[in-house]
Amino acid sequence: GAQNSVYGVGALGEWLKIDSRNIERLHLDQTNPEAKVTFVTRQPQTSAAGALCLTLSTGMYCEAPIVAGTSETGFALRRKFTDALPVAAALPDKGNDWLVVPGKGIYYASGTGLALIWANSALKFSNPLNIEAKVGLDGALVIDLSEGLLKLFPDGRTRWIEADPRGQIDIVQVQLEADDSVQISTLHESYRIDALGQRTQIQPKQVTKDVLQNWSVARTTRPATEHTGPWHSRGGTLYYAGAAVLQSHGEIRDVLFTDTGVVWVSTNRDGVYALSPARVRAIANVTLNASSIYGTAMAADGSVWVGSLGAGVFRIATDDQVQHFGEADGLPGSNVWGIAVAPNQTVFGFALTSGLLQLRPGTKRFERLSLTAGLDNASLTSISFDHEGKLWLAGSAGAWQQLDSELGGAGWRKRWPIAARTDLAT
Repeated sequence: GAQNSVYGVGALGEWLKIDSRNIERLHLDQTNPEAKVTFVTRQPQTSAAGALCLTLSTGMYCEAPIVAGTSETGFALRRKFTDALPVAAALPDKGNDWLVVPGKGIYYASGTGLALIWANSALKFSNPLNIEAKVGLDGALVIDLSEGLLKLFPDGRTRWIEADPRGQIDIVQVQLEADDSVQISTLHESYRIDALGQRTQIQPKQVTKDVLQNWSVARTTRPATEHTGPWHSRGGTLYYAGAAVLQSHGEIRDVLFTDTGVVWVSTNRDGVYALSPARVRAIANVTLNASSIYGTAMAADGSVWVGSLGAGVFRIATDDQVQHFGEADGLPGSNVWGIAVAPNQTVFGFALTSGLLQLRPGTKRFERLSLTAGLDNASLTSISFDHEGKLWLAGSAGAWQQLDSELGGAGWRKRWPIAARTDLAT
């Protein structure tokens, strides 16, 4: 819903508000608190009707702020129903409404009155919550009926988009597009029918027990997000641009897209998944002219330190600004094979045979450190800090751990190998 509220329909038609602390039943009709929800439609949040509209046996309620200046939302009565008109599903169209009434037909309610657009005394639904119906930008209603997919216009015109008098097409999903095209998903295939009735295949026909559905990013979602391409699901597998991105043990029932890039997927008996997009980007800065990166480390301020082969050391700030350190800044050469940042934010690096180098916070020049005799002439290959903030070095002289906070000639212990190696085969 609006304001990121989460709602659901209980097994007995209860309307529930869900948060991290509890589940609360909302009684929308105070005069009839036990009125059940029979239909839910999700409208664009730019619509005057609000993000969600519910059909109860007593009326249609749409999401709207209940207290000015707060983020709490409720549901306001949009249209009251009479006992003579038992509405199963109501869909808003700007200031007017479409009303689906079993045993009577489909009405259009406007300021001038109630017009019966399509009369059918045999109209019935086993579960109105499963009615597949949408209102397009032109105000027309598209609804899946036992005879096929019907489009009804406010001026009284009707047109069969996909006639199915013998009930052979099992439509599971309908999506309306801005160009007046309609996407139709059946149990086994999906296709698009344009305003002229021309049919274009989207997903080829494949007879399986898995339900096929297509999912579109809502018009209110910012186009800058990563998920604007084609999405579809078959059973418990979700596909993006033809590639599988999720395999669930339960059938996928709904897919919601957010403007933060996260895709929410609800399933039958396998819970809810949140798919977060991969955040991969190249640093476009000419100062970062290294092609062979041998070590990276992150500092507490979010900056990244890079050791390279042939180009020295770089610091990449959070705004992608790059600072370069070379021989003029104390490095013994252009090759820095490893780099690490200490808890006190001192930067350590090493060249293969030139010992250990450090750059203290607030300084601009690396300085070479003298190490214990067992390490000073060794070829180093690895550098890191443990959970206690102690520095570890590894190389041709084995693995060594710093024992105190001062990196001088003492304060190191050889951790591997502890003793002379033996031949385990003998």
